[in-house]
Amino acid sequence: MDKRLLLIIISFCLFSIAITWLVIMVFQNKDLQDVIEQSNTNQTLLKIENDKLQLQISDLNEKIASLSDLGPIISAKEAARKAIDFINDNYSNTSGSAALISFQEKNGVYKVLISFNGSEYTSYVTKDGELFFTEGVNLKPAEKKEFTKTNKPVVDLFVMAFCPYGNQAETSMASIVNLFKDKISINLHYIFYSNWGDKASEYCYDEQKKYCSMHGIQELNQGIRELCVAKYAQDKLWSFVGKINQNTTSLDVDSKWKTIAAEIGIDTKKIEDCYKNEAVSLLASQVALTGKTYPVQDPDQYSGAENVKITGSPTFLINGMVYNGSRDSESIRTAICSAFKTAPVECKTALSTSSTIQNSGSCE
Repeated sequence: MDKRLLLIIISFCLFSIAITWLVIMVFQNKDLQDVIEQSNTNQTLLKIENDKLQLQISDLNEKIASLSDLGPIISAKEAARKAIDFINDNYSNTSGSAALISFQEKNGVYKVLISFNGSEYTSYVTKDGELFFTEGVNLKPAEKKEFTKTNKPVVDLFVMAFCPYGNQAETSMASIVNLFKDKISINLHYIFYSNWGDKASEYCYDEQKKYCSMHGIQELNQGIRELCVAKYAQDKLWSFVGKINQNTTSLDVDSKWKTIAAEIGIDTKKIEDCYKNEAVSLLASQVALTGKTYPVQDPDQYSGAENVKITGSPTFLINGMVYNGSRDSESIRTAICSAFKTAPVECKTALSTSSTIQNSGSCE
């Protein structure tokens, strides 16, 4: 064979071998890179899982530390009993004592419902029974509720005859009465207490102190008279109430009411007969109403409670729900209009938003 041809063949073979080796090395290098990248990925995932585990351990340590601050956990019943005993030992008086209504575990503490002087209160006790909270603040605000819609909304106003906040609410309500007339039903009610004051003769209708008024006996008398006017001279009620508020006080109304009533055409003899013959039944009817519980529009204003009894003057109800908005006549009008199934044309008439009306404060 020609030597040059042999040399060419050998060179070609060597070149082929070199190319084959190069291809093999390229593929081997790619596999190695894949392995390296996979390894790096696994290390990253392992670090993430390790960080999560450390956070869980830290959270667990915090919970353990918080538990170590508590004493031995006692039962809900025992904690509730401690709360009742604490109130009666430190705050009860001759007017009554606290009584336990119910208890339950809630949000890591014990929720205790207590009755005191005819009203219900929600309090809280830690599980070791060492800390007592008269109320709780919900850090997650509850949503305001809507009034039930009806064809003719019913509005109830609870006041004391000479509570200044109640008198302002009556002024606002008089504007509502004049606007809506018979499109809504408006009822004026009165708040009376039992066992109020030192002397029954100064605050109460009876010696047993079953029916008493915060601002004295003349306030109680006037409350009864206004209930009588509402029953026998309804069309003159708001005019009568307005003039009484403007021209009398809880110290002189007994001597002035007759003149005012006569001036606006009220049969004073009928009102006197009503007071004489119906006072007890009228008082009992009002106490029965304030003794009920009513749903509230804004639970946040009652420490999260969704139902309350009426204890303060003024208190508004719209279709049976406690209204928690501003007390000026325009705000009340807006709330009432939201309670209509179909709002009447009166809902387009704006009323006063007087800054002299107190939107907070009550007699209770």
